[in-house]
Amino acid sequence: MEMMRAWVAKPGELVLEQVPKPIPASDEVLIKIDSVCICNGSDPEISSGHEAFALPMLFGHEASGHIVQAGADVAGFSVGQRVCWWCTMGGFAEWAAVSPSKIAMFVPPPNVTREQAPVLELIIASARALMPFTDCCQGKTLAILGLGPSGLNATQYAKALGFGAVYGWDLYPARRALALTLGADAVYDPAAADFGEQIKSMPEADIALDMMGDDLLGDETFITLTRKVKPHGTIVSYGHPAHNRVFKPYVFQNRCLSLISPENDYAVIREKGKTLMGFVADGRVKVQPLITRVDVFENLGAVYAQWLERLDSDIKMIFLVEHK
Repeated sequence: MEMMRAWVAKPGELVLEQVPKPIPASDEVLIKIDSVCICNGSDPEISSGHEAFALPMLFGHEASGHIVQAGADVAGFSVGQRVCWWCTMGGFAEWAAVSPSKIAMFVPPPNVTREQAPVLELIIASARALMPFTDCCQGKTLAILGLGPSGLNATQYAKALGFGAVYGWDLYPARRALALTLGADAVYDPAAADFGEQIKSMPEADIALDMMGDDLLGDETFITLTRKVKPHGTIVSYGHPAHNRVFKPYVFQNRCLSLISPENDYAVIREKGKTLMGFVADGRVKVQPLITRVDVFENLGAVYAQWLERLDSDIKMIFLVEHK
C-alpha cells in the first residue's frame, strides 16, 4: 500500500502522519497537491469538534494541485490541469482523490500563482453569499458584517458585480484598511465609542452579509445590523459563529426582512464561478492582498496552533507541499 503524508486532526492537536494514498474511483481525479491554505472561518471549529465532522480526520479543505490521473467517468477535466475546488475535506495532504461531479471544480486563471491558488477555494466559497443576487445587484447597497478573509473577498466581488455602495464593520484596523484598498466605500469599527453616532450616517442596505464568527462584543452587533437593512431587505447568513447568532424577532418582523443561506447548488456555483474566475483573471478580484504568510507544509501544525491563540494575526496562510 502506497503511503503519503497528511495532517490529521485529533482532539486538541494536528498531527502529521503517514496515511494511505488515495486510489481514485472511476468518477474521481487524483490530484498531486502542491499548496494548501488554512480556512480562518471553519477550520478552528472543525479541529476542535464540529457536529458534522468526527475526529480523527484528514484535515483541511483549501488546496490546489495538478491532476495526475482521471477516472473513466470523469468529464470536463484531464491529466495535467491545475485545479482548485469547493469543497472536500482532506486537502492537507500530498494527494487527494476528488469527484468533479460532486463538487465545484475550476482551473485557476494563468495569472494565479502556486501560492495564490489554494485561496481560490475561499474566493469561491465566500462568493456564494452574493450569488443569489448577481442578476439584481446593480446600484444596490451592501453591508458586510465581518471583514475577515470571506468579508474582504465579498467586498471586491460585490464591486465587480456592480453594487453601488459597499461598506463593512470589523474590529481590526488592518482588516478595515485592507477592505478600503479592495474597494469598500466605507468601513467602521463596531467597538468605537462613537459607533452609535456613526450608524446614523450609514446608508440603509438592500442586502447584508453576516460574514462574522463569534461576536466579541455580544449579540447587539448583529441586532444593530438588522436595523440598518431596508424594509424587505435580505440578510445572508454565511459566518460560522460557534456560539450561534442571537437576534430580535421583532426587528425582523417589523422590517419584513429575509434571512437566507449562501448559494449551495453546485450547478449554480459552477456556472457563476466561471464569471468569478474571469474577475480573478482580469484583476477585479485580487488574491495576493489576502495572503499574509507563506510557509512550508511541515510547519502547518505549529503555525496553526500559534494562530489559534490570536485569530486576527493573519488573513490567509499558505503552505507549500514539496513531495518527498
